[in-house]
Amino acid sequence: MTRNQLLWAKRHLPPKEYRAVIIKTIKDYFPLVTFLSLHSPLNLRQRYWALVIWVKQSLSHCSDPFYMAQFYGIYHYFINRFGDCPQKLKIKLAKSR
Repeated sequence: MTRNQLLWAKRHLPPKEYRAVIIKTIKDYFPLVTFLSLHSPLNLRQRYWALVIWVKQSLSHCSDPFYMAQFYGIYHYFINRFGDCPQKLKIKLAKSR
């Protein structure tokens, strides 16, 4: 669904709105990315702890099949891979229902 949303935005939205959809999608999956931005007013210590928290969140997301599906959607969109989701992920999603 995530990949298809990005594809739809690319085909049907003006470039500025398309970029906004991409940024929102990435921020939704990686909420702490904004804290790591060089334009952020955070100091080095705050950036370090934001990174530590982000890594912990990312590792905890690895066990959640819905987050993994979203990650695959974003990843496959950017590498232009289309088709069905990986079989391993389908099995995990079916078990979690």
